[in-house]
Amino acid sequence: MIRTSILLPEALNQDLRITAKQEETSITDLMRELLDQALAARRKRQLIRTYEVLERLNGAGSKGLTDVSQKVDEVLYGAKGAWKGMSE
Repeated sequence: MIRTSILLPEALNQDLRITAKQEETSITDLMRELLDQALAARRKRQLIRTYEVLERLNGAGSKGLTDVSQKVDEVLYGAKGAWKGMSE
């Protein structure tokens, strides 16, 4: 574990002391638990937002070429390729 210092408003410090005493635990353990829960909730919200964006993007691309990685030479250099007519 890593020891660190944080500055807390007096009211928050007092609330932590009271809560830790009521739950018969240390302020350190209480803070670890609360931070872990808060960060887990934040990660969950971020993941939900990511999936929402991906859902909005679903189907946004062209339905044309779906296997370009397998046909790259044909797409670039074939009869109707993107490089058709360019001088070498």
